[in-house]
Amino acid sequence: RSCTLRQLKERLGEQLRIGNVEDFAFFQMTDGLQTHRLLPDGTQLAMLEEKWAKLKAATQRASHLLFKRRFISFDETLNPGDLTHATLTYRQVVWDYLNYPVAEAEDTVKHIAAAILHLEYEHFRLYIEAHRR
Repeated sequence: RSCTLRQLKERLGEQLRIGNVEDFAFFQMTDGLQTHRLLPDGTQLAMLEEKWAKLKAATQRASHLLFKRRFISFDETLNPGDLTHATLTYRQVVWDYLNYPVAEAEDTVKHIAAAILHLEYEHFRLYIEAHRR
């Protein structure tokens, strides 16, 4: 409770064995809101608890910490030598793609969707098999 988000990020990076933990940050995720708010690294956890308790009392919405990449470049290549970093990045990109609208050509969206279904076949297997013609 007495540490900063930077210290928490460093500890989490060590435990998860993330090579470049500086690519990640903590965000505020509030119940009922789709957007995530980037939190400064110097923020004290104790102060966050107090502010979020007041927010919940006023709005009935709880806030939680979300650990994710600050920025992901469209042409980024995943580093297989840093498996945790690559896995977290991949999962975030897939989640963002599935949850945020994109303005792309229909063929591009179809190719991306097919690639996700191919890579995550086991996850989507029951749905795919149930809707085959």
